Amino acid sequence: MLSWLPRISVFLSLVIASSSLDPASDTSQTVTPSQWMVIGPFASEGNNAAFKDYLTQAGGEANPSLVDSAGKRWQAARADAEGRVSFGKLWPGSKRAIAYASATLQSTEERFVAITLGSGNNIQIRLNGDIVYESRLSRKPESDKDTLVLHLRKGESRLLAKVEGEGDSWALQWKTDFPSGPLFINEKEIVVPDVRLGCTLGAWGQVEVANASGKPFKGLTVEVLEDDQVKGSRSERTEIQAGGVQRIPIWIAGKNPASGNSGSFRLK
Repeated sequence: MLSWLPRISVFLSLVIASSSLDPASDTSQTVTPSQWMVIGPFASEGNNAAFKDYLTQAGGEANPSLVDSAGKRWQAARADAEGRVSFGKLWPGSKRAIAYASATLQSTEERFVAITLGSGNNIQIRLNGDIVYESRLSRKPESDKDTLVLHLRKGESRLLAKVEGEGDSWALQWKTDFPSGPLFINEKEIVVPDVRLGCTLGAWGQVEVANASGKPFKGLTVEVLEDDQVKGSRSERTEIQAGGVQRIPIWIAGKNPASGNSGSFRLK
C-alpha cells in the first residue's frame, strides 16, 4: 500500500523539439473579438435542443443577419478583460437556454490562428457559415478548456458561437493565442497522472498541441526528462496537419525512493 506516500510536486517547462521551426505570423492585427452581438435566450427543451436552428427568421445559422428572430433582438455585449461574455448576467433568471454570439474577425492576410475556449455546456463554433468546432460536455465555464485553429480569410471572417447553459455556467470565454512558432501548447490542458513518491507504476498523461501554421508539422516528439524521481520517456514521432490539434500521449512513471529533495520533470 502506497497511499500514505506524498504526491510528487510536478513543474512543467515546455520545449518543442523539431528539426524546423517557422517564424511566428505577424500579430499586429486584431483577430480577437472584444465586441460581440448576442441574441437570446431561446428555450432549450429536449435532448436535441442544441441541434435546432433558432435563427431561421434571420437567415439561418449558416448565414445569419442581425435582424430579430423568434421575437428576440440582437444586442451589443462587450467581453471582459479575460475575454468572457456572461449570458447568465445578460439574462438573469433564465432557465436552461441557447444564446448566440456573433463577431467579425479582421485579418490583413489569409492565416491560421490558435484559439482557446471556455464554456459551460454545449458549444458550437461556425466560421464563415461552416461548423468548425463542437463540444457536448457538461462542465464549469473554465478558460482554455478547448483548443482549435481557425483558418481566416484575408479581410473579414464571420464568427458565430452557439452556447447552451443556465445561470453562472452560461458563458463564453474566448482567447486568441499567438505562439512564437507554428505550434501552440495549451498548458492548462496538460494531463499529468498522480505519481506518488516511490511508486514505480506508470500511467498515461497527454499534451494538447495545435499547429497554427499553413503546412504540416513533421517530426514532433514530447519527452519526459529523467531525474531522481521520474523516469524518462519519449512519445512517438507525430505529424500534425495544418490547422490540426492533437493530444499526444506521454508515459510518466516514478522511481524507487531516493535521498534528497523531490525532483521535477520537463516536457521536451
